[in-house]
Amino acid sequence: MPSFEDPRADAEEMRLAARGLAYASRSIETPGDLYDVFGSVTATLTALTQSLNQIARWHHTHADQAALDNGDRAAGRAEALEVTRRLRAATERLDGVIDDVMAAHSANGRIAWHPQQAPATNLTPDEVLTEALTRREAALHPDSASRPDDSSPGRSPSR
Repeated sequence: MPSFEDPRADAEEMRLAARGLAYASRSIETPGDLYDVFGSVTATLTALTQSLNQIARWHHTHADQAALDNGDRAAGRAEALEVTRRLRAATERLDGVIDDVMAAHSANGRIAWHPQQAPATNLTPDEVLTEALTRREAALHPDSASRPDDSSPGRSPSR
């Protein structure tokens, strides 16, 4: 759970969450879930961009306090400003990444995921429907295959 106060702990949590997503996304079981995944990834990239901008601003603001290990303050300031420059460049590139992910998210939202079509058969449309209904009934009541026919008066047996 994020602390909202400890950047070090929250960065580690983000790393672990990204690692978990990398693992979980190797095999997508429910394609419809991808729309929500795209939304979360976009929000994460946006928050990451904000974090990098804030870290860049912090380095810029505190550049006068920086020094190298040997005490060279001018070189320390230069390094802090280099961090600022590089992070700002990274956030500009991330803005493009976010645009691409949002476009992919939008395209994904226009897809209706359907299971693969069954191979063509010589069945009539009525037979296909009856077979589909039988499979659906079996899926809803898996133990019905082992039960005897429970037809009762007034009820016609299913085909």
